Amino acid sequence: MELFIGGFAQNKLEYVKSLYPQLESKEDSKNFRLINDLHLFVRERLKSGKCQEEIAAEIEKIIDDEEACGKKLLIISDEIGSGLVPLEKDDRAWREVTGRLLCLLAKKAERVTRIVCGIGQVIKG
Repeated sequence: MELFIGGFAQNKLEYVKSLYPQLESKEDSKNFRLINDLHLFVRERLKSGKCQEEIAAEIEKIIDDEEACGKKLLIISDEIGSGLVPLEKDDRAWREVTGRLLCLLAKKAERVTRIVCGIGQVIKG
């Protein structure tokens, strides 16, 4: 599993596609699973009433399922907050849970890349 993180509008998806051009081909992309916008996945789960542990378990299951199928899992997420504390309670919870889940994923990932201005910097791997 690889994790790609960065701020909003930093060309994360384009960067990943440049690393893995086979994502553009239906036939070649069968060996990959791309999860783009993990931060929005987390927000949806929180809005539906799930807690951090339930969301983490759901993500773990996705990782296990993809590895069992022999697929390379690529996860892209915005870094939200960057030290700024949102005014709304729900936004603060979202920032907190997303940050903690990204820390868990970074530990599991083979490689973690941070993308800024479309330029990737490998921070793990």
